[in-house]
Amino acid sequence: MVQTYPEGKLSKHLAALNPGDTVEFKGPIKKIDVKPNFKKEIGLVAGGSGITPIYQVVDYLLANADSNT
Repeated sequence: MVQTYPEGKLSKHLAALNPGDTVEFKGPIKKIDVKPNFKKEIGLVAGGSGITPIYQVVDYLLANADSNT
């Protein structure tokens, strides 16, 4: 799902695509190596498109039984 913004270059482009069209993405760019117990506590703040990578970090840490983070 993509919200289209009147001034948004990428959102307008994505909204104009037809079913079956393809788009290639690159990433994510790894900045922090998240491993079980890599920190005692962490704080995460995200909004907009940042929610997806933050959700992946939280999901990984909660699903890993060896993690106390």
